[in-house]
Amino acid sequence: MIESITYDKNQFKIIFKDIVTSKEIFEANEYIIKHQEFKTSLSQLWIYSDVKDVQLESEEIRRVAVQDKKASLLNPDIKVAIVSNELLSFGLSRTYQSYCRVEDLPWEVFVTYSLDEAQEWLN
Repeated sequence: MIESITYDKNQFKIIFKDIVTSKEIFEANEYIIKHQEFKTSLSQLWIYSDVKDVQLESEEIRRVAVQDKKASLLNPDIKVAIVSNELLSFGLSRTYQSYCRVEDLPWEVFVTYSLDEAQEWLN
């Protein structure tokens, strides 16, 4: 589930907890893309630290990358950091990172287990 989506200092922060579904990921992504600050935002921090399960298929991950490719036409200069707490969400995040390369998405994507490392990379 989505715990929160916030925007501060040119950064969107999305925090998930418990069980995360593909629908929630698409909803969060659409919220960000439609947000009035999206065109000037610099980064996104997706946090899956308190997640028990992610219900997302490979094809759905590709659809997120395609959605982000379209969004990059509005803002090509975004850095995306994804923080995972366990192997499944980390692997799915790395799959997203790979699809971004396949889709030639201009955004930089970083996947890590460490929130501190993600924040340092974004700054």
